[in-house]
Amino acid sequence: MPADTMDKILRGIYSADSEGTALPSDALGMYFPRTNSLGISPQLIQDAARDAVAAKGLMGTIAHEMWHAQDKTKGYTQNLPSLFVGIRQGGGIGSPLSVELGDVTAELFDAWDSGSELGQVFNYPLTYLQVYLDTKDGNLVSLSETIKKEMFAQLGAIYITDPALLENGAPKAYKMMQDIQRDPR
Repeated sequence: MPADTMDKILRGIYSADSEGTALPSDALGMYFPRTNSLGISPQLIQDAARDAVAAKGLMGTIAHEMWHAQDKTKGYTQNLPSLFVGIRQGGGIGSPLSVELGDVTAELFDAWDSGSELGQVFNYPLTYLQVYLDTKDGNLVSLSETIKKEMFAQLGAIYITDPALLENGAPKAYKMMQDIQRDPR
């Protein structure tokens, strides 16, 4: 993670429950852009203290939320064409969706579509596509933005927690994260 995350971008990490903190009861963590802080589920922290797998999950959750903070400050998902996600309705209501992806998001989508171990990391947020297809409910511009931002945060989390899996399964994505690490502008 770029070095300026802790000293210039993030203002705090809090253990927060769902009462009075705006942390949804089903969320493990959340980035709060207004205060540049993270909320982390107390249950996740308790589980991480007792179990190595949960500890790795806690690390992934914190990394995911910290990459949201980086993205808000640095604009990676807005400025890097390789992270593009555009979802459009083809020829009208009921027609197939058209999905346009940048090089990195396409590589990650292909990993997800293949059902690989790396691809499973991207079940969230890519299952949102299936939810949309099932319900036809939602704004495609908003869906595109959400998927793009969440794919980037998931990418950052796997870069921190299992870089070898990322390097082997998505070399373009791995290189992009290395480049960001070296020059986080």
